[in-house]
Amino acid sequence: MSTHFRMLSLVMPTCEEVMNESSAEKTSCRICRSEEVYVRSTDATGHWGPNLLPGLGSNLMGLLSLGIAGRPQLEVHVCAGCGYIEFFADAKARHKAADAFGWKRLG
Repeated sequence: MSTHFRMLSLVMPTCEEVMNESSAEKTSCRICRSEEVYVRSTDATGHWGPNLLPGLGSNLMGLLSLGIAGRPQLEVHVCAGCGYIEFFADAKARHKAADAFGWKRLG
C-alpha cells in the first residue's frame, strides 16, 4: 500500500460514520477541511462513462433499464479546494447489492 493511501486511511471515517451523516452535516471536506464542497445527484448507469453500479437498478429480465426511475442513483460530493470526490449509492441500490449478480461482500 502506498504512503499516500495509508495517510488517507488515517483520516477517513468508517462506513457507519459516513452513512449516519446527513447531507446537511457534510459541510466541509474530509481531506482539506475546505467549506467549498458541492453536492449533486446523478444516475450511475454510465451514459458517458462506466456503469458504476451494474445490476443494482430496476431491470427487465436483467437486460433493460426501466427508464430513469429504474436507474441507480449516486449522490456525488466534490471539494473545490482539493478535488476530493465521494460517491454515495442510493438506498435501493445498497439494499440490492447483497443479492445482485457480480457483487461480493468483502471479508
